[in-house]
Parts: sequence; C-alpha cells; structure tokens
Amino acid sequence: MTHPRNFRSLLSIAVLLGSVAAMLVAPAGASAIMVGMESTHELVNTTQSNEQREHALDLMKEQGVQVVRANWRWYEVAAGCGGQSTTALSDPDNACYDWSRLDNLVESATDRKMQVLLSIQQNPEWANHSATNRYYMGGTQTQFNFVKAHFAAFYGAAAKRYNGYNGHGLVRYWTVHNEPNSKVYWGSTPNPARYAQLYGATARAIKAVNTRALIAPGPTGPTGGRGGMQPVLFIKAFQRNVTKYLPGSMANKRRFINAWAHNPYPNFQKQPSFYDPRRQNRNSITMGTIDKLFQTLDASPITRRTKVWATEFGWETRPERVTYTTSARQAQFIAEAFDWLDSKRLGRIGRVQIGVQYGLSDPETLTGDWQSGTLLNNGVTKKPSFFMFQRMISVPQAGLSGLVRANTKLRVWGRSNVNPSGTQLAYRILGQKCRSNAAVGAYCQLRGQRAVIGTPGAKYGYLMVRRGQRIDFRVYDTVSKSYGPPRRVTVR
Repeated sequence: MTHPRNFRSLLSIAVLLGSVAAMLVAPAGASAIMVGMESTHELVNTTQSNEQREHALDLMKEQGVQVVRANWRWYEVAAGCGGQSTTALSDPDNACYDWSRLDNLVESATDRKMQVLLSIQQNPEWANHSATNRYYMGGTQTQFNFVKAHFAAFYGAAAKRYNGYNGHGLVRYWTVHNEPNSKVYWGSTPNPARYAQLYGATARAIKAVNTRALIAPGPTGPTGGRGGMQPVLFIKAFQRNVTKYLPGSMANKRRFINAWAHNPYPNFQKQPSFYDPRRQNRNSITMGTIDKLFQTLDASPITRRTKVWATEFGWETRPERVTYTTSARQAQFIAEAFDWLDSKRLGRIGRVQIGVQYGLSDPETLTGDWQSGTLLNNGVTKKPSFFMFQRMISVPQAGLSGLVRANTKLRVWGRSNVNPSGTQLAYRILGQKCRSNAAVGAYCQLRGQRAVIGTPGAKYGYLMVRRGQRIDFRVYDTVSKSYGPPRRVTVR
C-alpha cells in the first residue's frame, strides 16, 4: 500500500452545464479497462487466514472485480533461502521457499476467474544485509548486483510456479518492485539507472519461463514523496538506461515492456480529473494529469504507445485525519475515476488497460492502512461505494454540487461490473413519466447509447437538459433486472 501523500491533483472537469430534452449518440470508445482492487491488510498480511483471504476475494467478486493486485513481500516466501545460488533459487520447488500463503491467494483468485497482478518487494535480510530496512537495495554496485541477481531469480521462480500449468493458478500481470521512485520503497535515494538494471534482469527471468506473462516497470508513485524522484524525471532516466539491459533489436526489447504501471492517486477531496497547476509540480503525475504519463512514454521509442496500468488509487472516508471525503463522494469519485481512465477524452483511447481501487474494507485502526475501502472496518457494513463499484454511473459535468446549467448536453457513462453485457444507461426526470423508451418502472432508457468498442460493459450517452429539471441517472442491469446507485443532477 502507498501511504497518504500530500498530492495536489489535477485538472478540473469543468462544472458544466446541462438540462434534459433530447439525447444524442454516444461516441465509440476503446476497449474498456479491467476493474481491479487491492487490499494489503486482507490479502497480504500474515495475520489473515486462508479462509479470511478467500472471504475477501468473494467480496471483491461480488463487486465485479476482474483483477486482484497484491504487493507481496519477498522475505516472507524466501526468508530461509540465504546462501543458495541464483540457479538453485530459480527453481520454484526449492525447499527453502514457503509459497503457502501466496499459493492460496493465486489459486483462490484463479478459481474465481479473477486475474492476479503481482508486485514483489521488501527483501530478505540475507539478500540486502540490512536488519532494519527491508526495502534497502544495497549501497555499492557489488551489493546491488547481489540483490538484483537474487531478486530476478525469485521472480523467475514465481513466474514458473504461476504460469497456469502447474496447478497453482495463473499470474498474468507482473510489475517489477513497487514505487521505485520513492525513497521509502527503494530504501534509499531512488536510482533509475539501477532500477533499469533490475528491470532488465527481472523481465528476462520472467519471460524465460512464462511466455504468457505481461510485465510493466513500476508502479511509479505520483510524486515520489519526500526525498524521492518525481515520476516524469524517473521515467525519462529509465528510458535512457533500460535498452542496455534488454536483448536484441528495439522491436525485441519492447517485448519485455508490455505496459507501464503507475499509481495515479488524485487529490484527496477532489474529482479524479481535478488539476491545479499552481500547486502541482510539473513532473508529478496524478489522476488528473494522466496524459502527462502518456506524453512521457511516447517521447521514447522503448515505451512509445505502451499501455498503462493504473495500479493504485483511492479516496479515504471518515473518520480519517484531514484527508477524508464523504462516503457519498467516495462512491461518486470511484465511478468517475474509471470513466476518466476509460474514456476517449484527451487522447486516452484504449490506453489504460487496468484500474485498481485501493481498499476492500477499512482497517480496524486508523494507523493500520488507508480508510479507502468499500466496506467499513467491521468488514460487513457496505459503504455506498460498494454498490457503486458493482454498477458505476458517472456524470462528471455535474461536479461536486450536482448542479448544471440549462440547455447543456450532459455526457453520461456507466458500467455494470457484475454483469457487463447487461449494462443499460437509464434516467428519470422527477415528476415526469417515460414514454416508449422505458427501461423499467419510472426510469427511461437513454437513447443513442453505445457500448465501448472491444469490451462489453462500459457505455456512453448524451442527454440535453432543461431548466428546473431534477434527474437521476443510474445503470440498469438487464441480467439481474436491478439498478445501481443514482447520480442526482439538478438543472439551474
């Protein structure tokens, strides 16, 4: 988990305008992103039993989660492997490894038809020779080379074990390390040249044993944090160095970089697209400035047109410190985040393949983890975001207030994650009845809505609005014949 940062997100989605009369055709978009979730204290922590972990996966599945991200700890699997060669440690059947908990996660997710996105960090003491800093990657080049060689060997062993053919489930998606541009997670001042070496060795080890694996550098953090390196600068330095550590022609080198992973945390209390250029450093990349990531990747041939995995983001709710938002706004922001990442605005067509919400249930203590889950800390009570995650509806022009101006064409986005093929965009003008286009009951089917090209689930549509109208927009699930939460819009 990435702990709270003082981000300043990002580009405002305009408080636009709107009122209902006619509806226009939705634009064709791109392949809908896969929706993901990560929860360190429920999936990774050693205090969790297999039964508790499986229950957490069931709750994720209930919300329509397609990808489960886990930020696993190397030392927990390989604590007893010191003194062995990299050749010996490339064998997943080496008796020094304890795969039991990771096996449970991967096998259980695979059984539930959820993909796994695996990141590995936190070194065993025998590898980095530090009893106090699990993240430390070594000081001298010799020390780093030792960590790098054994790190890559472990990734190779894990990739072989979880190749989908050995009875232990499938890990299709891999990132190398976690926030290497952070001083906290790199264990010292970030070093993109060394990270390029680490990535080259690790990506080669994975591809050698698991040809189905998709691998991404990162995830990079949005700001780098205190003592860290801002992601734009880190990525540029990585691009300059990594080609030396990947084999063959440029086309062949690119086979080892299938995507770029980034944690685009937004401003804590703002919409996903919000951006304040006066407060955000130009070399940071948050949710609202995700296009800066695309521009940086496209500036180098090694990462040009590379896909993006948005591997971690979220909004905390009460009773968190000063960073919280309300539960209702958390639900609104989650839907708008997937809309923002999935849409064709600002040239993002099909660029983002995975989006990962951080948090299933809130931790029992405020200091334990982020309060950004879709359930309260009792693990039972569902926040509004739980239901919004199931059936998302987004009308970002309505902003935080829900107010829009008359005679505006509102853009509406929705997606049923639990039954993607059953997504219908619906609306109700309070005090009015539907005509021939009723979806069910008092709700009307939005005319002209079109599915996002490539993957069923996400749909776009437009609606012209009139002064004085109050409108509820919802996703209607034609499979379960049920509605998602409403998004209320009032027309001034």
